Parts: sequence; structure tokens; C-alpha cells
Amino acid sequence: MLGLFLVSLFALNVATGEHDKVSNYASMEDFTQCMTRISLLEQTTSTKLQKQEETIQRLEEQIKDLTSQINGKGQARKRQVETPVAFSATINQAKVSHIGVHQNIVFSDVITNVGANYHNFHGIFTVPRPGLYLISTTLLSSDGVHFSAALVINGTEIVRLYEKGENSYHGSASQTIVVQLKTGDDVAVQSRYSDTEFWGDKFCSFTAVLLQEMDTTSAIVG
Repeated sequence: MLGLFLVSLFALNVATGEHDKVSNYASMEDFTQCMTRISLLEQTTSTKLQKQEETIQRLEEQIKDLTSQINGKGQARKRQVETPVAFSATINQAKVSHIGVHQNIVFSDVITNVGANYHNFHGIFTVPRPGLYLISTTLLSSDGVHFSAALVINGTEIVRLYEKGENSYHGSASQTIVVQLKTGDDVAVQSRYSDTEFWGDKFCSFTAVLLQEMDTTSAIVG
């Protein structure tokens, strides 16, 4: 009987020991899985944070670029407002005669000359800054006289005017252009006929204004 009891007790101890080992193994497996999940979570969180930091950095750079562009445009507009370029001139004298071919028509009476770039003794506008310019001229013929003239830039005809006064009437012609010019270009209105005449009396005009300053120069004209 004692031998059977000892055998039974040993079997119980063995069974109990095996159960504890299984429990320990299960606990270690759960712990390992938990640590693995925590590690994966940390990696995922770190990756997301890194992407968010990169996105924030990109946005900051874009904001910086936009701010720089806005400031640059604002300064360009400020320069334009502070230093405009514009002139208008007319001819007060009634009859302007004996004008030769390719001779400048001198609009001697200045209405506006902001920047002092129009030379009313020679009828020439000298471009001070590169950009887009609006240029316009109007001429009135003497009664019964036909004429032809041209807007000229650096000696090159850009557009022409023609008009003929019928009987005792005057004839008027105008041209207006927008053109890109560079610093130092000369703009004038020239007669295309020899020994012709015009009628001034404030009916004729020559105008130019800077519309938009540009950093690039133009080689289209002259």
C-alpha cells in the first residue's frame, strides 16, 4: 500500500510540474507577442511622425517661396509706382511745313513728361527701362494735302499712317501699338514723303507710357 501511495504522489508531482511548465511557456509566448506588437507600433508611429515632419518641412518651404514671390512682385509694383515712365506732346503751331522724308516730326509742346525721357527739340523718346510700352500718335493733314508718316524705333518703321485731305478739308490718321522695348531704344514719328506738311493746332499728338517693366530685353526692333 505504501509503495502504491508513493507511486501515485510521484505521478501527481510529475503531472503538476508539467502543467506549470506549460503555463510558463504560454506566458512567455504571450509576452513575446506583446513585445513584438509594441515594437511594430513604435516603428509605425516613428514612420508616421517622420512623414508628418517631412510634410511640414515641405509646406514651410512652399510658404517661404510664395512669400518671396509676393514680396518680389510687391517691390516690382512699388518701383513702377514710384518711378513711372510716360509722356504726351502736341504741336501748338498751326501749319507745319517743309518736312523732309525720314525727318522726325517734332511734337514741340509737352503735355506730360514723367521721367524727362522725351526730347521735344528732336521729337525723340528714349526708353529708360526695358518693358512693355504703349505708343500712340495722331496726325492731321493740311487741307487738301495728303501725307504719310511712320512710327519708327531705332530707324525701323513699325507702323505707318496715311491720310489725304479732300478739297479744303483736313484728313486725320492714328496708330497705337504695344511693343516690348529695351533701355536706350529711340522712338519717333517720321515723315515718309518729302517736303510735306501737317496741321498742328493741338490736333496732332505723340504719346508713350510704360505698361509693365520687364527684366528681359528685346531684340525685335532695331
